[in-house]
Amino acid sequence: MTTLEVKLRTAAAADTDLTALLGTSPFRWYDTQLDQGSAMPAVVVLRVTYPRNYALNARMTTGQARMQFTIWGATGEQARSVEAALLTFLDGFDAIGKANLSQYPNRVVMSRAGLYAQTQPARYLVIDDVMVWNDEAVS
Repeated sequence: MTTLEVKLRTAAAADTDLTALLGTSPFRWYDTQLDQGSAMPAVVVLRVTYPRNYALNARMTTGQARMQFTIWGATGEQARSVEAALLTFLDGFDAIGKANLSQYPNRVVMSRAGLYAQTQPARYLVIDDVMVWNDEAVS
């Protein structure tokens, strides 16, 4: 079984708009926490919740996970540019194996901007919480 985090990273690394902004070696897309000393911009993906659904006596393989994307940038404009590319990527991201089905949209449920001032220089960030459909049976 391929985790949703791996599906997201693999698809994001193949997206030319994201790789133009996040690089390729390394691709600055991190799981759970930003690597210390990472170049900017960068994206950190954190699974907020992934409730399981059941039908009769079995767990369903499909469901929605709430994923948090924290976009770090050296400037606010840099962070917003990565956010725009990320949202375009999520418009077509398919983790259930049924592309272009309108009943399985990825949905942004929260978006906010911020500043991490305890670094020199300060780091700008944008946080998007997204409900992402996933089918655990699809690699």
